[in-house]
Amino acid sequence: GGADILGQFNLHSSKTPLTLRAKVLPEPKLMFGGDRPLATRIENGSWNMRGTIFSKPSDLGAFAVVDLSSRKSANKYLEKLFEIMKKHGMQIPSGINTRTMIGELCNNASQCNTREASGIHKAFNDAIIKAKNFFWYDTSGNFERNRTWFKTKCYSPDGSKICDCLIMPDHKQKRMGAILKSTEHPVTHHTANGKEARIMVRVRENEQPIDPFDFSFDDRGHYVLIGGQQQRVTFDSFFYQDINGQPVTENVEFEIILDESQIFPISMAFVYINKNDTHEYSVAKMMGQFVFSVPTQVVCDEKYQSQRNVDQFCSNIALKLNTKLMNSSNDGRAWSTGEDPNYSHIEWLDEAPTMVIGIDVHHGKFLIIFSVRSYSISQQNLSFSFRNFVQFNT
Repeated sequence: GGADILGQFNLHSSKTPLTLRAKVLPEPKLMFGGDRPLATRIENGSWNMRGTIFSKPSDLGAFAVVDLSSRKSANKYLEKLFEIMKKHGMQIPSGINTRTMIGELCNNASQCNTREASGIHKAFNDAIIKAKNFFWYDTSGNFERNRTWFKTKCYSPDGSKICDCLIMPDHKQKRMGAILKSTEHPVTHHTANGKEARIMVRVRENEQPIDPFDFSFDDRGHYVLIGGQQQRVTFDSFFYQDINGQPVTENVEFEIILDESQIFPISMAFVYINKNDTHEYSVAKMMGQFVFSVPTQVVCDEKYQSQRNVDQFCSNIALKLNTKLMNSSNDGRAWSTGEDPNYSHIEWLDEAPTMVIGIDVHHGKFLIIFSVRSYSISQQNLSFSFRNFVQFNT
């Protein structure tokens, strides 16, 4: 029971009330990021996040869309959501038109029996396969037509660290080559006789070879990073050069060939259901967490369509996504809680071991009942940045 669980953490419960002297703590000041850090404020019981850039925005990598709705409107919701995510500083996959990307991935599963777990399982499986084919293998040809590559992360050739990489799909053999930053691994190809080469980009506005990591594409066209600034350019061609900058004209093969286990996995499954259906929601969460090991963000079409302020609704979703997409490489967080942007937590947590108890308010017919629903225990350790968190639901 609950006592056994508490005992594992050397905690004990008692039914005897305890009277303690309390103090009222100041309201945390949430500091957002950007060129001009902005402190938000509470309006009508919620944080107003208009015009804010997250303190450390997370990046959305390859993602899947599981559309279980009958209206087929997940694409409209995702277009608005991605617009708001970008306003908060979050990065979405580049190299392709956003609307085209969403349209390709909106795998409507209304033909599946979503009242059965097997139907939702099939919808998830189809959506994840479609996401891998779209981002990793470029089976739709969108990245190839745009003369770009999908950017993600992968293990270095020796497996010692995680690196930024651009994926070069081989459609015929359904395999993937990798372009790493020149500082990590400059070679992208080699010839039959072992000559090493790196793929480069030529644009009409600049005679200098452009490194693939300095070349990008968005809804408006191609850009080159020069002197820290993005400049609009016109693509001319790809070519290969050796480490001395001399052209390589022989046939080349991939230097690094990736398998799926070496690539950063599908980062998120966006699940769109018809209405607040406990069954569909619960099964979708179970599929994501226990079957496919993919984080999920579930949104109800009925709730989305009823919003008077969809921007605020999508800001709330973006806030959740920024946390769910946090990892060791981005340290994502929406805000810091003080004037110092490097001080990421509430200052008074360092003063003493602290237990924060979340209290829900239940509105009955004639009375309000306060009940403790969860306990989050913060154990201060030697490092200011390290804490252990344990949660019990009662």
